[in-house]
Parts: sequence; C-alpha cells; structure tokens
Amino acid sequence: MYDICSALNIKVPKRGISFKEYFSFVEEFIDKGYYIHICVDEFDNLLRDNRKNYESLLYYLTRTSGLSATLITNKIDLAKEITDARVLSSLDTLNAIYFKSYTKEQCRDILEDRIKLAFREGFITDEALDVLATYVAGEGGDIRKGLSILRFCGSYAEKNDISKIDGKTMHDIIQKHNILKDGEALITTLPLSDKIVLAAVYTLLMENATENVDSRDVFARQDYYRKLLRLSSINRDSFSVYLTRLSTAGIIEIKRVSRGKNRGVESYIILRYPRDAVKYMIHNDPELSKLKDIIGVSFLKTEL
Repeated sequence: MYDICSALNIKVPKRGISFKEYFSFVEEFIDKGYYIHICVDEFDNLLRDNRKNYESLLYYLTRTSGLSATLITNKIDLAKEITDARVLSSLDTLNAIYFKSYTKEQCRDILEDRIKLAFREGFITDEALDVLATYVAGEGGDIRKGLSILRFCGSYAEKNDISKIDGKTMHDIIQKHNILKDGEALITTLPLSDKIVLAAVYTLLMENATENVDSRDVFARQDYYRKLLRLSSINRDSFSVYLTRLSTAGIIEIKRVSRGKNRGVESYIILRYPRDAVKYMIHNDPELSKLKDIIGVSFLKTEL
C-alpha cells in the first residue's frame, strides 16, 4: 500500500498505520476526480506472505468505485487460495484472461536477446541455446528459470575456466543448476530435525542400494546423527511428526505394510526428492557440517 500511495504521490509513512488507513488515502485521491487502475504481479505469492492483508486488498480492489485492477498469477484456480467469503463473492465479477505458455521458439528468441546483453558473442553456442530453450519450454515456458540458468552458466564458466558453453555442457549445467536449486531449498526451508531425518534416509538408501528403507532403521540412524551433533534424542512420537512433515512436503513417501493378523504394520520410507539435491544439502548445510565430516563416504562428493 505504501508503494501504491507513493506512485500516486500521496505522502504516507512507510509503517505505523493500518491497511484501512492506507486505503483511505487512496479513496481520497479518487474522490478528487481521478480513476486508478492497479496491476499486481505474482498475486498468489502475496497471498502466501500475508493472507489477511492481501485478501483485504483484493476486497477493496473489487468493491471500490473509481478503481479497477489487473491481477497476474500463475495459478488458474486462484479462487481456491481465498478464504474470505466477501472476496469470494467478488471474484464472480472478475474477467479472466488465459495466456498460453511460451513455445520453444519464443523462449529461444527471449533468451537469445538476454544472452546478447550478458555474454560475449559465441560464449553460448546456438546448440546450447536450443538445449536451454527446449528445457524451458518443457518446464512450462517460465523464462525466469532460463535466466537463472544463464546466470549459473556465467559463474560456472568462471569457476571452471570455460570459454564456451556447448550443447553437452548446457545439459550438464541444467542438471547441476537444478541440484543446486533443490538442495538450497532444503537447506533454507527445513528445520534441523527434519534435515537429520532426511540425511538418515539418504545415507541408508545409498549404503543398502535400495529404493526404500525401514522406518525403524531411519529412527536409529537419525538418533546416532543427533548424538554426533550433540543434540538430545527424540521419542518416536516426535520422529513420526518429522516424517509426516517431510511426507506432506512431498520429499518422502511412507508405505505401510501389514505384518499379518494382530502383528501390526511395518513402515517403509521412499525418497521422492532428487537424491543429488539431498546430497547437496548434507554437503553444504553448515548445521550438518559435522555429519559430513563423520559420514565421509564417496556418495557425498559433489562438484557444484
């Protein structure tokens, strides 16, 4: 709201006043005979940041005379993100315009323009550009993903003293970039206890060369890791909570198999997240640095 007011040359404090007070200044501006159109990009992300405030914003945008809005979102089912009944009733009045994803050719044209601005001629070969454009188009045409990979190309080339990115190198860079991105997501979003459980799952899978591991073995391994990190042990109820969180996030899957009549069930854990990303997490997370040193096995080696 501060940014909106500033764009209208309305003098307001950056903080210290309520959302309604901000909007009252906008309404006063409209009352002077002005018409305002507000465009909000990535609106679904705003809802995740502060749902109450942004639902209030959406309510005012659809109910205020002399004001209209364009909301840009990657989610077709944005209405499912809304919980305020007043806002849901307003959504019926919205006109939706659906845009198709960029084609490979469009991705190539856009990325080629950026390459000319960022790199010397010939650094990204035509073959490499085709590989990147094909990948970006296959991922829904999100150009931001392609730009992120191009930035990674620059840093990777500097680090490895590479003067040209060809098609094969671009394939490798895309894979390394995805490992880096997924691994950093684990480092920055997971609580330490969840990371320890995930590290236990990963190392057991690698040691046993299997697709799933017994939850009892994971419990024992994570307890060992906690001791190495000088953390207190957890009980099985807490362990179950950590498994549920990882499962809900789509990082692992829990399979329960009956042992037979009156013999209970066995739980097996399957890793649904890229293994290389988990390896990256173990290798680069400062909270797990002691684990990396003690595990000290070849499957933790990384060249990222």
